[in-house]
Amino acid sequence: MTMNRAACYLGLDLGATNAKAALVDDDGRVVRYASLALGPGAARLAPERVAAALASCAATAVAGDWRAVAGCGVGSPGLVAGGAVAGAANLFRGEAAPVPLRALVAAELRRAAGRRVACDLVNERAEARVAAAYADARAAGAEGARGARASCAEVFARAAAGDAAAAAVVDDAAAHVALGCLNLARVLDCDVVVRALGWTVLPSLDGRVALAAAGPHAGCIGAAAVARGAAAAARRRRRRAGAAALAALAAAAAAAVALRRQKSIRMLFPGGLR
Repeated sequence: MTMNRAACYLGLDLGATNAKAALVDDDGRVVRYASLALGPGAARLAPERVAAALASCAATAVAGDWRAVAGCGVGSPGLVAGGAVAGAANLFRGEAAPVPLRALVAAELRRAAGRRVACDLVNERAEARVAAAYADARAAGAEGARGARASCAEVFARAAAGDAAAAAVVDDAAAHVALGCLNLARVLDCDVVVRALGWTVLPSLDGRVALAAAGPHAGCIGAAAVARGAAAAARRRRRRAGAAALAALAAAAAAAVALRRQKSIRMLFPGGLR
C-alpha cells in the first residue's frame, strides 16, 4: 500500500544489540517502525552484515513505498567523520580502519529501493542519548530465588518491594548512568540530559528532569531529522545554483543585446557619431 502524503525520511538507529528503522513524516511523526536483533557476536559482525541489517529494517519500515522516501539518516555510536565510524566500543571490533558505514548503507538501500537514496551519518549523541549506560532496559537483571534471570521491569519491581539484591542492581546502574550524564554535561555544557529509551529519566546539573516524548523512537527520529536537514540544504543549494545560472544567462543576454546595438550603430553611421 502506498502513502498519499508528502515526502518522508528514513531514520536508522544502530545500537550494540539491534538495528532500528522508522519512516518519519515531515512533521517528525513516526509512520512505521521496525527493529531487528543483531544476534550473538554482534560486536564482531562484518560491517557489510551490519549495513544489511539496517537496510532490512528500513525495507520493513518503508513497506514497499520507496517513492515516499526523500532521504535517510543513520545514527551510530563511535566517532563519526567523513561518512565513516571508528572507535565504536560495542561494534566493528577487529576492524583496523574506520568503517565506511554511510557508503555501505547507501549501497544496501540502493539495492532495496532500486534507486539511489541520499544517506547521511551522524553520531548517536546528536539525539541526546547516553550510549554508555551500565544497564539499559534489556540488559539490567538480577538472579531470582530459583536462579532465573529477571527482566528489567522485574528488577525495579523487586527493588521497590525491598529486595536488597535488586536494589543494589538498580543503584549500581543508576550510578553508572549518572556518571555518563555528568560527563556528557561537562563536555557539551547542556541544560538538560534526556535518556530516551523509556526506562529512566536523567537530571541535568541544575537538577531539572525531562522525559523524551519520542520514547524509544528518539534515535530514529533524530536520524531522520538529519536527513531532512540535508535534503533542505540540498534544495537551497540547487535554488542558489539555479538563481546564479539565471543571473549569468541574463547578463549574457544583456551583453548580446548591447553588442547588437553597437553593430547596428556602426552600420547606420559608418563614420561614427559626431
